[in-house]
This record gives sequence, C-alpha cells and structure tokens, in this order.
Amino acid sequence: AILFGVCVDLVFPAFSLKPAIALLLSAACISGALVGLCMSVLSKNVNMAISWLPIIFIPQIFFSGILVPFDEMSGIGRALSYLTASRYVFSMFKKVFFLDQPLWPMAEWNGLFLLCVGLIILMIVWIKYLRSMFRS
Repeated sequence: AILFGVCVDLVFPAFSLKPAIALLLSAACISGALVGLCMSVLSKNVNMAISWLPIIFIPQIFFSGILVPFDEMSGIGRALSYLTASRYVFSMFKKVFFLDQPLWPMAEWNGLFLLCVGLIILMIVWIKYLRSMFRS
C-alpha cells in the first residue's frame, strides 16, 4: 500500500501521500486480503477458490457505490452493500479526495472494522471446524 502510494505520488504531482492516506491505502489492502483469505479458507481446493473469484469480487464492485450511487440502490442492494469491504473503503476515498473531508471522524471505520473482525472470526471458526472433522 505504501509502495503504491509512493508511486502515485511520483506520477501525479497533485497527489500527496500523507499519513492518513497511507493508513487508508493500508486499510484497503488489509480488507481486500482478508476477503481473499476468507475465500481461500472456505474453499476445498485451488480450483474451487479460483472459481469463487468472480462470484465474490464482482459484487464487491457492484455494491461499493462506484457504479450505482447508494441513494439510487434498492433496499436489498443497500443492505448487501454493507457486507462488502469495498463499500467502506470507496466511501472513505470519495469523502477524502472529492469532498475534502477529514479521514478520522468517518463512521465507515466502524463498519470496516466490524466486517474485518467478522471475516477473521469466520475463518477461525471454519478452521477449527475442519480440524475437528479431521480428528474424528
């Protein structure tokens, strides 16, 4: 995340890599890695994990608010968007870069934190379940 921020800083003179932006980039990388790790843990083999990629990552794009703004989504779409990590990250990027809002008081941090903790708990429970299955 830091390397990406430094590269963007070198290529685009209007961009300046500040500690808050580096933290946001890191949060985006960590949440994306958690989604990928969770998908890997829940898959039985590599082929299954690869086949799940479009099923998991395409909704991340659709429900992030990039293609359709949240106020134009149906109620079900808005509810599903809360289950995607990209919703919180994109919303924070939009507020920081387009609306010039500060990064720290954003409520999206809570949602992103809870989603990441939920993914970690899901992975731990699934690993413990698989270990108990192999022991018996």
